[in-house]
Amino acid sequence: MNTGISLYFSSGFEANTALVARAADAGVRFAFTSLHIPEETCDDYAREARRMIALCRDAGLSLIADVSPVTLQKLGVSRLEDLLDLGIEYVRLDFGFDAARTVELSRTFHVVFNASTLSERDVAAWRAAGADLSRFCACHNFYPKPLTGLDIADVARTNARLKALGFTVMSFVPGDAELRGPLCAGLPTVEAHRGHRGEELALDALELFAADSDVVMLGDPGASDVLWDLRARGRLRVALRARAARPARLVALARALAGVAPVGRRSRAARAARGPRGRPGPCHGAPRRRGHEHAGLRSLRRRALDRARTLPARST
Repeated sequence: MNTGISLYFSSGFEANTALVARAADAGVRFAFTSLHIPEETCDDYAREARRMIALCRDAGLSLIADVSPVTLQKLGVSRLEDLLDLGIEYVRLDFGFDAARTVELSRTFHVVFNASTLSERDVAAWRAAGADLSRFCACHNFYPKPLTGLDIADVARTNARLKALGFTVMSFVPGDAELRGPLCAGLPTVEAHRGHRGEELALDALELFAADSDVVMLGDPGASDVLWDLRARGRLRVALRARAARPARLVALARALAGVAPVGRRSRAARAARGPRGRPGPCHGAPRRRGHEHAGLRSLRRRALDRARTLPARST
C-alpha cells in the first residue's frame, strides 16, 4: 500500500520543492505529473521539466509522467526513451501509441495505462507483441469537473478485474489545501470523495486501498497539515483484536491505518501474544495500550472499519 503526490508547473518550483520534501519525509513513494497538456506552460518548459524530474529523483520518489508524442517537442528530446536518462521510471501513455510501440516502451519504462478503458483486446495485443505484463500498471483518471467521477463500487469491480490479470492499480483522492485550476473543484477518482478534507479524506484513501488500489495519490497539489499529521500518526502500532473473526478487507484496512506489519512480518510482541499452535490469543497483535494511542487515531480507525463494511464483497 503506497501513496503519491501530484506536481504541476503552475504551482512553481519553490512550492513543488517544499511538497516533495514533505512527501519524502512522510514516506511517500510516487509522484505524478503531466508532460504534454497545453495548460502546463512556462518560459522555458524543457528546463523546468528537467528540474522537476531531478527534484523527484534526488528525493527518491518514482515519477509517473503522463506523456504523448507532444512530449518530445516540449522537452526537446528525439525519443521517449531519452526520458529514462532524466530519471523517469513510469510513463502513462495518453494517445498515439499502438501495441507494438507500447510493448517497446515497456522494455525501458514501467508503462501505465488508463484503468477505465483497458479492454481484453488491448491485453491480447500486448501479449501478441511479446509484452512482459509485470511491466504494466493501471491508473484511474481523476475528474476535474463535478459529477463526472466514478462510483466506489465501480472502482472496486474494475480493480478486481485488473488485479486478476496481475496489474498494479493506482487511484487518486483530491487535495484539501491548494486545488488545481481552472475549476478548483478537486481531482478525485471517486465522485463521492470530492470536497472532503482532513480525516474524511484519509478515510477516502483507505477506502480506495480496501477496494484493491495498490497506490493512492493526491490529484491536487496541496494537502492540509491535518492530512500530513494523520499520515505520520498512521505509522503507530496499535492493537487489533479478533483478527481471525474479521473479513480480510477490514483487517487490511485497519492495518493500513494503523501501520501494522502485514501477516508474516509480525513484531516480537505480536508473536508473543499468539496462543499455542499459532491460534490467536485474547488480543492478537501488539499488546493493547489505549492510553498511548492518539484519540483522533482511534476515532479514525473506527470510522474506517464502518466505511469498509459498505464496500462490495470481493469476488473469489
